Amino acid sequence: MPSLTPASASAASSPTARGEWVLGRLGGAPIVVAPTSALLGLIIAASWYPLVSQVLGDFGIATILGVVLVTVLGVGVSVLLHELAHGAVGTLLGRRPTRYELYLWGGLTTFGEAPATWRPWRSAAVSLSGPATNLALWAGGRALQEAADLPIPAYVALWALTWVNLALAIFNALPGLPLDGGHALSSLIEQATGNRVLGLKAAAWGGLGVVALILWWWVGRPLLDGHRPGTFSLIIMAMVAWTIGATSWRVLGLGRGTRAAQRLDLRTLARP
Repeated sequence: MPSLTPASASAASSPTARGEWVLGRLGGAPIVVAPTSALLGLIIAASWYPLVSQVLGDFGIATILGVVLVTVLGVGVSVLLHELAHGAVGTLLGRRPTRYELYLWGGLTTFGEAPATWRPWRSAAVSLSGPATNLALWAGGRALQEAADLPIPAYVALWALTWVNLALAIFNALPGLPLDGGHALSSLIEQATGNRVLGLKAAAWGGLGVVALILWWWVGRPLLDGHRPGTFSLIIMAMVAWTIGATSWRVLGLGRGTRAAQRLDLRTLARP
């Protein structure tokens, strides 16, 4: 991946040619927000508003909307910290990030070319640093809930962000591409065996396993309990499952030819 040339300070908050917004730069790497992030924010707001309005109905519409907005922004900050953790660990281990991006499915950290001393275990450490950061945010949120006497609206927002970070940590750590856990699994298998294709295939099969888990959780489990899955939940499930499944099929298809699989660059697989 080519290095990005630092832009002037006046361009830090201006849209790029693709309609993206550069929030700033860290170590020369731009922090970019894609337009699809707005759709993610709307999805979160639409799913969160009914519960907030039910719990905080007596506080008025302004408070309800404020809690929803804080939660949406908090999720964005959590995703950004997740990506910055990837970049920080990569930098410590010898590979600098060239771009941070927030988009519909979360975030993506792009790195420059790996040095000759780079080893697969370092890629695994970089991958797992993101979920570890979300886990730390969950622990911090839980501690703050116990220690601080917060107003009810603030407590509701903190409660939501705390559990969102736990969900981000668990989901991203699942051992399937293109999730962080899948990247880590692939790298660790390559480290142990020296076989990159084997690592890719294992992580791709893990991705299909994650798809099966998603289908069970959102469709199979509710049906067995006598409930019909909601349309909104089915749409989200289909979008997430398709992204993971398509990536896994792509890798497995390339894996039929050793040369093709070895040419596959994991950086081209979106890392949430």
